[in-house]
Amino acid sequence: MIELSGIEESISRIKGDKLMNERKKDHVIVIEDTNRIYNYLEDISYSMHKYILEHKDSSYLLVKKNISHADLISSGKNTKSKREMDEDIDKSYIEDDILYYIDSNDLKYIETVQGILPCSRQSNIYVPKILIDKIGMEFLERREGKQDDEHKHQKINDFASVYIVNDTMKYFNMVYTNEVLKVLGKNQKWDEKDFAYNLTNSEFTEIQLSYAIHGFGIQEDKTFHAIRHSIFRQDSIIFLLEKSSNQKNLFVLLEKNPKFFTLIGDYNGLYEKFKLKQRTVKEWELAKEKYLDGDADEKTRKAQNKWRNLLAQEIMNYNSKEGEVFCPFTYIAADYETLGTIFSDCDIEEAYDINNGLLLCANADAYFDKYLITVSEDKKIIYSFLLEKEVGLLNDIRLNQPIFEKILNDDRMVYMKEHREKFYRREEARKTGEIVYD
Repeated sequence: MIELSGIEESISRIKGDKLMNERKKDHVIVIEDTNRIYNYLEDISYSMHKYILEHKDSSYLLVKKNISHADLISSGKNTKSKREMDEDIDKSYIEDDILYYIDSNDLKYIETVQGILPCSRQSNIYVPKILIDKIGMEFLERREGKQDDEHKHQKINDFASVYIVNDTMKYFNMVYTNEVLKVLGKNQKWDEKDFAYNLTNSEFTEIQLSYAIHGFGIQEDKTFHAIRHSIFRQDSIIFLLEKSSNQKNLFVLLEKNPKFFTLIGDYNGLYEKFKLKQRTVKEWELAKEKYLDGDADEKTRKAQNKWRNLLAQEIMNYNSKEGEVFCPFTYIAADYETLGTIFSDCDIEEAYDINNGLLLCANADAYFDKYLITVSEDKKIIYSFLLEKEVGLLNDIRLNQPIFEKILNDDRMVYMKEHREKFYRREEARKTGEIVYD
């Protein structure tokens, strides 16, 4: 199992209120401040962002979570218990994990290195108790022995109007899902017409949504059930509850994991927005430095955090432990919600593509950023002549082992080539004492 020595002990010592403990455990983000929610949704949904501005008198609760194995619809994941798998040792259940953004060979690699992959019988999307309480529903808890209300399904629509936010649905359909499965070489042949659904011409589409003991979504929720066949592990779902003086509305927003865009040959536009904001801030600083009040710096910091979060979400695809990230150069690993600050986002080159960055631990990022290390064409670390004899140092900072190659896809290697060329120019300059400004 990939892990950072002492990390579990550090996590166990983190104290907090019940909500923070729940968030750390289940990797849920909970926001109750309207201004923070408004800013959070800026790059996710134009219509939802605008709606909050037009309904400022309402109160809001935002709950976001990355989709785990347990949240996936049953037909897209392995549902066999370890006992059942042990009894049927001649059968591999990895092929059952359809809704993963990695192929079967990658899943087998993870199982070999990190231990048995997760399995789960439930087919509902987990939500924390705070959302159930705020909607006004009865919270269902599992008890020992026979569970009388285990299959009791409450209609959320009896407590609040439920809407899909249309402008977050572009990629959540069987056209794109089948394209991803084809790229990954997965054999599932889901018929597009079996999981088709219609959105209204307005900004929101009203749907039925139910609450079972494990969470939201059952087969009778026809539109949501169809959509769930296009929700992969590590995609994100947001439930936004609005409470006004006479109405409750629950909005459902979806986000694709960054790896999706690499697989379909597209890119997520968030980084482009980040660069444009960053450029605007720099121009403003140069033109009106004495009038700068810090707001632009704060906006840039938030954009950088969002970019780093994208890189973290990408690497999570290669980890069986939910919410954990690891550095592909050093294999240092940690729970991202609690110890994500030990990782940095490095830009290989300025390009509007998720593949131009990597999430590295701070030590590796520092050496990479200063062009003291780079990556060869065959995906090996190349060291500066200044480091070649520093065996003890390389051992201490864990830069003496093979790179986790699976993160270095073809697109990322194109940017690595540019980094490698700069590395060699820097090497020559270091040897001659010259200064390189690129």
